[in-house]
Amino acid sequence: TALNIQLQAAIKMFETQPEKSLEAIQICRQEAKAALDEIRHSVAIMRSSPLDGKSLKQAIRYLVGNFELSTGQRVDLDIAEDIDFSDRQISDTIYRTIQEGLTNIQKHAKQFTKIRISIRLMNQLIHLEIEDNGLSLEHENYGKGFGLAGIRERAELMGGEMTMDTKNGQGFGILVKIPYPDNQND
Repeated sequence: TALNIQLQAAIKMFETQPEKSLEAIQICRQEAKAALDEIRHSVAIMRSSPLDGKSLKQAIRYLVGNFELSTGQRVDLDIAEDIDFSDRQISDTIYRTIQEGLTNIQKHAKQFTKIRISIRLMNQLIHLEIEDNGLSLEHENYGKGFGLAGIRERAELMGGEMTMDTKNGQGFGILVKIPYPDNQND
C-alpha cells in the first residue's frame, strides 16, 4: 500500500516537480528493499525446523512442556519405542501436527481437563492421535482453518490421511496415519 501511494505521487509530480518525483521513487526503492528483506527473513524462519539439533522425541517433549506451562494442563504423552524417527519428512509432519493440534486445543477447546497424544505403529502405518475432552466449537467450523488443512495436506503428500472427530461436542480428535517406510525396520 505504501509503495502504491508513493508511486502514484511520483507519477503525478513527474512533469511538474521531477525532483520530488525522484524522491518518491527512492522512497519506494527503500520500502521495497525492506519488504524483500522481511520476506526473506520469514521464509528462513519457515524453512528452519524445531528439530534442528534435537530428536523428534526431545522436540515433542519440549513442545508439550511449553503447552503445559502456558495452560496449566497436563498432557498424557505416549510415544511408542518401536518407531525409528530418522526420516526427516515423517518427523516434521508429526511435529507440525502436534504443534497445530495443541494450538487448536488452546484456541478452541473450552473447559478441557484431558489431553492425550499417542504415536503408535500399526500395520506399517504411524498412527498419531491427538484428542481433548473440552467443549468443542460448532461442528460446521471444523476443518475450515489453514492449520487443519495443512495437517491434511502434509499427511496426503506422504500417502497418508487425516481424520477428525468432534466427539459430539465433548472433545475433539485428530488421527493422522502416515506410511512407515519398510527400510526403517532393517
